[in-house]
This record gives sequence, structure tokens and C-alpha cells, in this order.
Amino acid sequence: MSMQKCEGFGYKPGSTEMANCRMQLTVMQEQDNMRRKQNMSRALSEFGDDMQRQADRNAYIQAAQARNRINCTSTRYGNMVNTSCQ
Repeated sequence: MSMQKCEGFGYKPGSTEMANCRMQLTVMQEQDNMRRKQNMSRALSEFGDDMQRQADRNAYIQAAQARNRINCTSTRYGNMVNTSCQ
């Protein structure tokens, strides 16, 4: 692929210019691959952080709901029902 690109730029196969062109294209491709890997790593890290924050929020909400629970007990006395809540 780099050979075709460099030929498209007018460099002749076997020339020093062709070798330099191919080397530069290879370095650029490796840098691009590294940037992509870093971006993917950053995105995955941010996703993990978001997931942890959501889990923390859910745990906080569940704990708050547990603190605010009301338990009620009903007891029947003939035709009457007595309900007490705590």
C-alpha cells in the first residue's frame, strides 16, 4: 500500500526517496494506530468510570429507600381492623 502511495507521489521503486517515503508513511501509520489505541483505552476507562458512578448512585438510592421504609401490621378484631405502622 505504501509502495503504491509513494509511486503516486512520483518516487521511483528502489530509490532513496521511495525508501524515505515508505518509512515516513509507516511511522505515520504506527502513530495513528497508537492514537486510536489511546482513544479506545480512554473511552473504555471513561465508560468504566460512568458504570461505577451509576452503581454508586443506585447503591445510595437503595440505602435511602431502605432507611425510609415503613412497615405496617394489621390485626383484625371482629369487624374492625387495627393497623399500626413504624
